[in-house]
Amino acid sequence: MIPALGAGGPGFNSLTESKAVLRLSAKGWQNARGTWVDPATFDQLMANYNDKSCPESKRFPYFTNAGDVLIMSDSTRYRQKNVMECLEKFVSAVQRCGEPRKETDEATLERWEDLRKKEKEARVQAKRKLRDKKNARRKIKMEL
Repeated sequence: MIPALGAGGPGFNSLTESKAVLRLSAKGWQNARGTWVDPATFDQLMANYNDKSCPESKRFPYFTNAGDVLIMSDSTRYRQKNVMECLEKFVSAVQRCGEPRKETDEATLERWEDLRKKEKEARVQAKRKLRDKKNARRKIKMEL
């Protein structure tokens, strides 16, 4: 458990150790495959995490740069509730990110591509308009 941190206030000097931290080393995470995480779910979770084209909602959000799993909770004043919240976050993330991705159909991909093009064109148009407005404010130099 880690003491609560933050700016000063009425209870600054009182040490409340209600923050819960769930930490799993990279080696422990790899050992979880097949023991308490289904191998197919584990493989799908890792494939989703390593695939850069995978949407953020399908990527496991609790990996550190070292490959460890780190989940924290300090939403309540009670340590046990925070521990349970950490475990719930972990289980829901494994369930959500371990599902196989659904293939998107061509019509959806084309629609998204059209939306990207329209958005880009609108952005460029707004930049041009702003540029023209600023150019109109500039003083005109007349040479005689």
